[in-house]
This record gives sequence, C-alpha cells and structure tokens, in this order.
Amino acid sequence: MFVIDYLNKSLKKKLILTLLLITILPILILGLVNYNKEKNLMTEQVFLYNKSLANDLGVKIDYYIQEKMNQINYLASESYLTRDDLLSFQELYQGFEVVYLLNQSGVIDAISEDGLEVENNYYGAPWFQNAISGQNYISNYHYSEFIDKQIIQFAIPIRDNDKIIGVLGAEINLNEIEKIVTNTIDDTKNSEVYLIDNTGKPLIYNKEKEATINSKPFQSLIQFVLLKGKNGVKEYKDENGVNILGSYKFIKKLGWAIIVQQSSDKAFAELRRDLWIKLILILGVGVLVAFIALKISKNIFTPIDELKKNMKRVSKGDYSKRINIERQDEIGELVDSFNKLIEQQIDIISDLKDNSDKISATSKNLFKSADKSHNANENMAEYIEDTVHSIQDIAAINQEISSFSEETTASTQSGKEQIDEAMLQITKVNDCIIQANRASKELAEESKKIKEINNLITNITDQINLLSLNATIEAARAGKAGLGFAVVAEEIGDLAKETAKATNNINKTVGEVESGIENVLDLVSQGTKEAEIGDKIIKEVAQSFEEIATAIEETSLQLQDASLSTQQVSEKSEEVKDSIEDMNLLSKGVSDISFELDDMSDRLKNIINKFKI
Repeated sequence: MFVIDYLNKSLKKKLILTLLLITILPILILGLVNYNKEKNLMTEQVFLYNKSLANDLGVKIDYYIQEKMNQINYLASESYLTRDDLLSFQELYQGFEVVYLLNQSGVIDAISEDGLEVENNYYGAPWFQNAISGQNYISNYHYSEFIDKQIIQFAIPIRDNDKIIGVLGAEINLNEIEKIVTNTIDDTKNSEVYLIDNTGKPLIYNKEKEATINSKPFQSLIQFVLLKGKNGVKEYKDENGVNILGSYKFIKKLGWAIIVQQSSDKAFAELRRDLWIKLILILGVGVLVAFIALKISKNIFTPIDELKKNMKRVSKGDYSKRINIERQDEIGELVDSFNKLIEQQIDIISDLKDNSDKISATSKNLFKSADKSHNANENMAEYIEDTVHSIQDIAAINQEISSFSEETTASTQSGKEQIDEAMLQITKVNDCIIQANRASKELAEESKKIKEINNLITNITDQINLLSLNATIEAARAGKAGLGFAVVAEEIGDLAKETAKATNNINKTVGEVESGIENVLDLVSQGTKEAEIGDKIIKEVAQSFEEIATAIEETSLQLQDASLSTQQVSEKSEEVKDSIEDMNLLSKGVSDISFELDDMSDRLKNIINKFKI
C-alpha cells in the first residue's frame, strides 16, 4: 500500500517502473518458464539414468546368482561326490567360500575346508528341508555357520536316477556382490545406491548415509518397493523436505531390491547456477533500462516540473508571471493553454472586485427593512404565546383528571376480575369439600368392612388353634407313629397364633383410621360453613365494584367533552401562532440573508485583495 501511494504521487516514477516492467518482466517470465522446462527435462533424465543404473545392477546381480546356481547344479549332477570333487570345484569356480555334501539324514559327509566345527545333524535346518524336498534354495545374507563372514547360502538336491540321495550346499561371500555394485557405480557422482534384502534390511550402502536408511520416508520407500515387487520410479520428500528422485529394480530370484536415488539439490545444482546467471543478466538489463528511462523522463518531466511549480504559485494567488517555455510538442500546447487561463482569471477577478461593492450596499438596505418587520412580529407572538399557555394548562388539568379516571376504571375492572376469580375458587373449594366429605364417609364404610373381615379371620384362627390342639393330643396318643404329625400340628398352632396377633394389629390400625376419619368429617363440615360465609362476602364486594365502575364511566365521558372543546381552542391558537412564527422566520431569513450578503461581500473583497495581478 505504501509503494502504491508513493507511485501515485510521481508520474516520473510510474514511467520508469512501466519501462522496467515492460523490459524485465517478459525476460523474467521466459527465464522461469525455461527453468521449469529444463527442470522437468532434468528430472526425466535423472529418473532414466537411475532406472538404467538400477536395471544394470539388477541384471548383473541376477546373472551372477544364476551363474553360481548353474555351477552348483552342474556339480550336483554327479551322483556320488567326494571331498576331492568339492576342492576341485572350489578351485575351478571362484567366489565360493565353502562347499559341503550332506546325506539324506542331514549329516555332512564332506566339506571343502579343514578344521571347521560342524553340527552332527542339519536335518531340521530350513535350507536342508527345502533342498531334500527337491527345491533349489537361496538364502538371504547372514553370518555363515562355518566361517565368520556374511554369506549367501545355496542348497541343491543331489539325484540318482530321479531319486534324491543327498544335498549339496555352497556359500558365497557377500563381498562378491558388493564388488559388482562398486564396479558399476564408480563413475556415478551424485547417485546413491542401496541393495535391500527381502526383509527390508540394507545389504550394501554408503555408511555415511546411515541417517537416510533409518529415516521414515526411506523406510516407506523400501516397503513400497518390496510390496509392489516391480520395477519403477518414485519421487518423495526426505525428512528435511528435499525432493528425492528414486528408481528401483526388483530381483525376483532373491526377492531383493536395488534402489538408486538422487536429491533434487544435487540434480538441479547446475540448473540453479544457470538461473542465477540469468537473474544477474536480467538485473544488468534492468539497470540499463532504468538509466535510459531516467534520460527519457528528464527530457519529458523538466518542463512538466516547471509547469507544476508555476501552478503552485498560481494556486497561492500570484498571477503576475507567465511561463516561458518554447516547445512544439504537446507540452508546449499545455504551457500556452496555462498562460491563457491566467489571463482569463485576471479578467474575472477584476469584474468580481467591481461587483462586490454593489452587493455590500444592497445588503445593508435589506437588513434595515427586515429588522422593522421582525420587531412587529415579536410583539404579536408574545401575546399569542400567553394565550396558548393558558389553554394548555387547562388541557393538562383535564388530561390529568382523565388519566386518573382511566387508572381508576382499570383498577376497578382488575378488582372485579379478581373478585370473579375468587368466587370461582370458592366454588371449587366447596366442590372439593363436598367430595372430601363423600370420600371420608365411603372410607368409614370400608373400614367397617375391613373390621368385619378381620373378626371373621379371628374366628377362623381360633378354630385352627383348637384343631391344632386336638391334633397334638391325637399325635401323642399315636406315639412314635404320630410324631411327624405332632410337629405339623405344632407349626399350625404357631401359625394360628401369629395370625391372631396380626388380626389384633389390624383391628388396632382400623380403629385409628376410623378415629382419623371422624376428625376429617368434622373439619370438612366446618370448612363448608366458612366457604358459604366467604361466598356471601365476595358477592357483596362485587356489587360495590359494579356501582363504582358506573360512576367513574359517567365522569370520564364528561371529561372527554371538556377536553375536546379545550383542544379545539388550543388548535386555533396554535394556527395563529404558527402563522406569526412563519412571518417571524421569514423576516429573520431576510435579515440573515442580508448579513450573509454583507459578509460574503467582505470576504470577496479579502479574496480579491489576495490576488496579485
């Protein structure tokens, strides 16, 4: 925003900026487009180079492994092998660290190296089981069981007339594969090469890139390549946000992968250097263009600055000088027009000076006439104002009486509504008391029924108790045969006693309920009498409120008639007052106009005196 405001104040700076933009912007855009084009082309070339290198390494490693497999297969084609055969094989074919022969039971019959500690039986080893079942076996790299080196293990079945009679094992040093990779990438400068086994563990890599191997982006790439199991290219960002251009080759026989990648910083270093050179050239062109623009602007804006200075002088009222610039272009025409404008302004100022004196004299005469009219209107306005105040006082008193009447009417109406509500509530209370009386009587009847039922239960309990006693006597007569019957009779007797005790409690509770019901009936009867008295009083109060409301309504009608008459008189007085005020305002307006004319005349003289002709 500051830059825009700064440019808006200077046409010269706008012209210089425009020339710079017209010259530099197309070059800059063309340079950026060319940079992006070369960057994309460079990316494709890096991908192609890395892909070619990965494929080349993959083919060489695959060929090497297949060659060793063929050599071992050739040796395994012999049915009966000895240690001499193993030594001759190891001497003939370079790269094998150790070769060994196992029988069907997993016991080593012969081994090419002396003095090695071997187990008694390898039958349970996975590599032996794969080979003895008829499959060729190639392991991941691991430390050898026989020598202290990182190796890749081969296990081949030995057949005699299609019958597997043993297993031939061989181990090659991982350094042999590392040599293949090293010999292939000697000429590479910026590419990083990684050999990954089928578990995702790096076999061969630059030890300085340990952090890269352990980074999450690179581990994700490894999992992607092993999971996909194909060849391809992939671009990703490392933990520092740098773009990495990677190519990969999947070795199917081993389940391994070769990853060749290169950071964009290294790949585009030369391209960025070229870009900086171009930017420096653009800057040089910009400086040259700016110099040319300054020369052009000086030729254009020197007369414009002179014109600007004279315009500021004219804006301060100094018309005494003319601009002397001899040019035949548009700027010369502008200077001529400016000089003519000054001459026209001088003529206008002279005319204004002559007319300002005439305006001053006329305004003074107008002011005297307006002042006389204004005094007469003021006297009449005071008389009407007193009359209006008297009428307004009467109207205010009537209004207060009317407001009080309305408030009283509202209060009366509210009291009447409350009395009606109270009468309705008393009616509801009477209904509730009647219902309570009826319910209490019904409850008393039910209590009597409960008492009768309880008496019946008491009689039955007495009979059960008597029967229990008889049964106990009969059981005693029966001796041992009636012993069980005696126990039952005793329990029946106990139950009868508990029942008798419960019925006594019920009789006691029923007696208490009957006593409470009698008290409720007394209270209900007393409440009924009180409600009848309250209903009578409420009706008398309601009649009194009706009479008050009628008297207030008659008073309100009379006040309305009086207020209407007062209002009509007040309105007529107000009309007269408004007419006087309009006349007064008109006189005041004329007086104000005369003042303004006189003031304008003085100001016009002051303005004219500022001009220097």
